[in-house]
Amino acid sequence: QNNMGWQFINGRPIMMSRSGWTPQIPTDLQLSVITGGVRLTWSSAERDYTEIWRSIGGGTYTLITVVAAGIYTYDDTISGGSVDYKIRGGNHYEYSSFSNIYGIPLSILFTTNGATAIEFELQGTTGATASVIYWGDGSSTNATLNNAIIKYTKTVSAGVKYITVTNAASYKGVRLGYDNISNCEGNISAFNSCTNLELLGIYPSEGQWTGSINGINKGLITLYLDTLAGNTISGDVTPFTSLETLKTNSPLTGNCSNTIPLKILSLGTSVGIAITCNITLLVNIIEIDSYAPNSWIGGDLTNHLVFKHLCVGATPNEFYGDIATCPNWEYLDNYGDSYIHGDISGLIHIYRFLSYNCSNAFTGSLANLTELGMFSVMNDLSTITKPARLNNNTKVGYLQHDNWNFSAAEITTLAADVLASKDIAKTSGNAERTINFSTNGSSTPTGQGATDITTLRAYRSPSNNVAYSLWTILTN
Repeated sequence: QNNMGWQFINGRPIMMSRSGWTPQIPTDLQLSVITGGVRLTWSSAERDYTEIWRSIGGGTYTLITVVAAGIYTYDDTISGGSVDYKIRGGNHYEYSSFSNIYGIPLSILFTTNGATAIEFELQGTTGATASVIYWGDGSSTNATLNNAIIKYTKTVSAGVKYITVTNAASYKGVRLGYDNISNCEGNISAFNSCTNLELLGIYPSEGQWTGSINGINKGLITLYLDTLAGNTISGDVTPFTSLETLKTNSPLTGNCSNTIPLKILSLGTSVGIAITCNITLLVNIIEIDSYAPNSWIGGDLTNHLVFKHLCVGATPNEFYGDIATCPNWEYLDNYGDSYIHGDISGLIHIYRFLSYNCSNAFTGSLANLTELGMFSVMNDLSTITKPARLNNNTKVGYLQHDNWNFSAAEITTLAADVLASKDIAKTSGNAERTINFSTNGSSTPTGQGATDITTLRAYRSPSNNVAYSLWTILTN
């Protein structure tokens, strides 16, 4: 070696770097959130250049840029998801080892139409201490993590924004809610770093989420994916054997039959949903809402003692069983050809009972009800006894059966009973209590002038194909 920096090996000249044979390892890699992305900084050291490598969503690291010697910062634009970085030094002949890895575990990109309130709710694992929420406008919030959901709300201005969050492994629950947001972009894989996640809820009013839930912690207990139709979130729910609540409008797949803890299953109207389930095996199931055409939810409801709520509106859903053995029944919306039957005389609460165009064969009476929110039966085989009177202690909302024919006097009596009943939460958000009386097109009943009736109006069916008149009773 001579003093010019040359070394001769086997008679060949080799140029050494200024700092020696091997470049120094960059240390103390740090990230900070800036408008439009993140800023990387690292320690100064002797090297001819620095390579910056990036991994998105836990994928393979790729080289994104090389910066010259004497530069110790780099600004990177990110587009949502989890992002990790590592760097190394180099000279003309060798590389150093890689630095520490530093990442943004959770990043969500979106565009606001105006001043927008963002709700970010966090729940921490046992022993978790703190996290930082970067709102994408230069501001941040120090978030306390404990065993309760804490809501953090931030109003940001119009434009492209994103949220990044630190310490994601300490999250037990995450819920995101947006208002006045368009083009919300997020990759569900961003939550893969939340290895202790039990609750995940995404409620964008507008937006596009991508990716698969397959990488999410399999100990998930609650999953809400209330995203728009046409999104590309996918995944198999079969491995999530701890799920108690699954509500999705995303095209997920899988069989929930072995998810014994499942209590609530709600499938929206997206045609891509293809979840299958046998309710007979779900001994803890309380509620099912299934309107997704490609899903199959079926089974025997008989002796499901905890079951309360069934709403189905699309084939190939198929239920059968005896509702009389489900003493806690509260809701039924059935628009398919399901084989549910039973004597409903023993039911105390019917908050909503809608049975249309079905093969049901319900029998019994409403005599024992103390709460009647909405009761409507049309075009099926039910033979429930027509009520002569309604108990004045009953909470009444809406009553209809197209096989019940009432005389004018019966209508007047029932109208008075409805007005004398207790208030109930209105099913349509208005101040009406309504009864559809099947009168086979008979003339207007008497009693319209009764002092306890504000308005009693008769309507014919718009199609003139249904032989009943609608009598709407409006309260003061």
